[in-house]
Amino acid sequence: VVYQSEGDAPFVSTHCVLANSSMAYEMRGDFSAPDICVSSVIANNLVFYDKAAGWSAQQISNATIDGGHHLAPLPTVMTSLESWKRFYPHSKVWYRPIEWRDRFYLKVLARASVIDPNSPDLVYPLHRPADDRLPLKTFVMGVAIGETRTAYPLELFQHTPFVQDSVGGEPVVLLSYGGGDFVQLYSRRLDDRRVLQFDAVTEDRFEDTETSSTWTADGCCTAGDLKGSTLRPIPHYNKIFWFCWADFFPDTAVYELKTTDSEQTTTNPDSSSEGK
Repeated sequence: VVYQSEGDAPFVSTHCVLANSSMAYEMRGDFSAPDICVSSVIANNLVFYDKAAGWSAQQISNATIDGGHHLAPLPTVMTSLESWKRFYPHSKVWYRPIEWRDRFYLKVLARASVIDPNSPDLVYPLHRPADDRLPLKTFVMGVAIGETRTAYPLELFQHTPFVQDSVGGEPVVLLSYGGGDFVQLYSRRLDDRRVLQFDAVTEDRFEDTETSSTWTADGCCTAGDLKGSTLRPIPHYNKIFWFCWADFFPDTAVYELKTTDSEQTTTNPDSSSEGK
């Protein structure tokens, strides 16, 4: 848990090493001065207790256990410092000295197999049988908009620098850099309600087909009629382990890219593939 209370938009950032899941939340309302401790784990995802508010919340649901309070999630990105510096060279860097790490965290790190994506080892049992549509520890971009959930395997970005789709009626695009090192999810809908369609030109250079303006993976338009515009990032789970996402959201669709004919599909567990 990391607090950032400075500036006009204070937030708390959380990370669950078991699920490889990170999410940040706005510090506002009854969550404006949180005092958080990690209290437990449910099916390999952390539960934290806010001593100030007096309730427990589960990270993956962005809400309290009883559903009475909903936190305001913020967009996050899990990436290397090298890629981060490319887009945000003047940002500050926060790091925690190793002696600050709690004992549970150190014990988990000592079991390297738990965080090894090539190992099937889990710390806690799942809610339901493992979903075999993807290997257990595949990294996915877990997106929930409305009642619709979609998982985008990170390996997609080894074959394409961007993915264009619609989730819960929201037109979205995932733009990447470095073969998937940096991936962020954005709405394709501009403030004036126009919906953009994208093409890739080179690595970290994209164009919308409507105006041929140039965009980069951080969602900024750098040239063309829309220069100075930015795409709105959408909160999601950036590179979460598949087993955790599918365990909590068994109705999730899985996005597939058929590289042979560029046909993009989304598969649901209870329905046949739908061409996009």
